[in-house]
Amino acid sequence: MNRKAARVIAWNARSHKARRTTIEKLVQENNIVMIQETKLKQKPTYGENHVFFSPTEELGNAKRGLLTIIEETFECCEVQTPKGNQGVETLAVNVQLEGQSFIFVNIYVPGETLKKPEEWTQILNPLLRLGQRVIISGDFNARSPMWKDTSHNGNGRALEEALPQISGVIVNNDGPTRIAERAGDSDSCIDLTIVSLPVLLDVRWKLLPLMGSDHRPALVHISTHHTGREQVRYERFRYKTRGSSITAKLRNEVRQERSKRVKRDVKKPSWMTGEVEKAWQEKLTASSAFIAAKKD
Repeated sequence: MNRKAARVIAWNARSHKARRTTIEKLVQENNIVMIQETKLKQKPTYGENHVFFSPTEELGNAKRGLLTIIEETFECCEVQTPKGNQGVETLAVNVQLEGQSFIFVNIYVPGETLKKPEEWTQILNPLLRLGQRVIISGDFNARSPMWKDTSHNGNGRALEEALPQISGVIVNNDGPTRIAERAGDSDSCIDLTIVSLPVLLDVRWKLLPLMGSDHRPALVHISTHHTGREQVRYERFRYKTRGSSITAKLRNEVRQERSKRVKRDVKKPSWMTGEVEKAWQEKLTASSAFIAAKKD
């Protein structure tokens, strides 16, 4: 099936088992669901209408884990991601939308593990090079006012410095994405979505309400067709000049009268000699060249 749009959910559910009912509802209402911190021991099944992706080596990890669920009507396949460092987990899937390949990367960055800008570039740039249209979404554990947070942490400062060297854009426009539950903690924006430049105009990002986890799900709407205003060209009105109508006759008479007119001879003043006229033309040429050079 040739699909032109997709609804994508990215959510740190903090345990698939505890949020299974909510995840099943999200799967039914959306096309792609990317879950972090699943703590799964084996791939789940929700019937025969979806395809499930989860790195085999992560199954059984009691602390973390990724899961990406895609509606079966989408043509999709898993894409090998560069091996992460510092415990960063990534899972990439190639999905076809209107004949174009979109790479959806599910990501989880544990704690404050990436405190150097080069560590972020070493992880994110290879992911953004997986294809022309890449969407990376998940839990980055990075805080910065640059993406609506009220504070900083080590991950956030390093990511801020790395952004000019990263070939992608953070599209978060609201917060917080995580609600503090412990005394002394503050709400934060640590769940981010980064997209490559060719897909920037195709993406709309929105936060959803809390659904059991202390993280809020993010809705990423992908559309491959734009509804931008097109330039309207108006056709000039033209009078008919042929035929026996009154309008045609009048137009022809006016044209004939204009053709009979003789241009008046403009007498040059006595001081406009050939030498003065030549100097005047040279001045006009020089003025035009000066204006053109000034614009450049």
